[in-house]
Amino acid sequence: MLTSAGRESHFRISRIAQVLPLERFADVCRRVYFALDDYNEIYFVLANGYLAYLFAETLLSSGMEASRGHWQMCRRNLHDAVSRLPLLLPASTDVIAALTVAAASTFISSAARACITLGYHRADTPGRRPRDDATRRERDSLFWSVYALDKGLSLQLNRPPNIRDADVTLAFDEENLPHTVKLARIQGQAYERLYSSSGLDRPAGERARDAEMLANRLRELIQETHLEMQSAEAQPVGGNGDPLRLLYLQCALVCHSSLLTLILRAIPASPASLSGATDECVAVARLTLDVHQQCMISIRSCETDPQIVNKYISCVLFTHAVRSLDAEDDLSRLERFASSLQPGIGDAPGDAATHPHRLYRLLCETARLHIQSARQRTGPSRDANRRTNSQAGDETQVLHAAFVESGIPPDLVFDSDGLGLGDWYYGNHQLMSLLGSDGVY
Repeated sequence: MLTSAGRESHFRISRIAQVLPLERFADVCRRVYFALDDYNEIYFVLANGYLAYLFAETLLSSGMEASRGHWQMCRRNLHDAVSRLPLLLPASTDVIAALTVAAASTFISSAARACITLGYHRADTPGRRPRDDATRRERDSLFWSVYALDKGLSLQLNRPPNIRDADVTLAFDEENLPHTVKLARIQGQAYERLYSSSGLDRPAGERARDAEMLANRLRELIQETHLEMQSAEAQPVGGNGDPLRLLYLQCALVCHSSLLTLILRAIPASPASLSGATDECVAVARLTLDVHQQCMISIRSCETDPQIVNKYISCVLFTHAVRSLDAEDDLSRLERFASSLQPGIGDAPGDAATHPHRLYRLLCETARLHIQSARQRTGPSRDANRRTNSQAGDETQVLHAAFVESGIPPDLVFDSDGLGLGDWYYGNHQLMSLLGSDGVY
């Protein structure tokens, strides 16, 4: 497997190769699993992280069930090894690569700080130029991998990135850098210019101009993704190409469309807008959920997939449906989105109150009740309204308790007339934090 991985150009293999060259990973695996001398914990993290990628790729592309057990074993080894890492780690290429493979927020922060300590973010100077071009390419590729993860987590978790663009003097090569790095650049600027504390303090007109500029750049990436999807669809069935390339591109399109929605939300809407978002923003939010639905159909048909479903929320469309009171199509989209997250046969159970499927379903039910109640307040059917409310009372009380426990004002979802862009962004992330909590309500 170690020798054949270098001949493959599949998605997962190409992603892990951006962290360290495949030959370097293979050498680490030999040191760990065919050890003649003691090896350190960093090597153990690198070896098991790399093998987990390889076995996952084998499972996905060939359906070999033996790979599932190997993949699960390597993931357990990786998690156990990461938990044993010391609080303070030396700054080195191997340490940065190990923290990047672990790919959690805390570890990416440490990897980013190590990159800055070693000066990986700075252009070469005569006194610190690497001894050979291969070392320089390896170092630059590792830095951009950390950069991409750091920028994505910054926007998702609503925190400043560890690596600031103003400090990066490394050449940003638009032609040769991976698609993920170009996307990360947009994500970082979206946070800095639109949703950071300083960005939210800027005049709305300046934010709108920056949002339009970022949206145009993102549309170019979306167009590139569409072209790649057309190329993937044209590949003959059973050929030598990556069998999951189209699926990964669909997932990328969902992420791109979701980010475009977030960027367009920063553009001030007309006073007549019920949701506080422009018509284009609402349209892109609808398109995002429609693309997600198609993506989920592809994912469900990929029976060998061990861990591919990602969860996200589109508060733009949710708010629009609630505030407009007659957006039945939008509410149906959200309900289909909630249903798409229901665990399949053999998946982990979704009974916990904080499971994404149940939380989204409760949000949709609460929205429908709110719309029905608002409609009926002007009509004679108050008894029917009480009966409807009582039928779902228990579940909406669960949702209310979850909001209170997580520090989310329950009225934030519905009574948002006076909220600005910053409050909307904060509420969105509070809902996301509820999805990540372990509480049971």
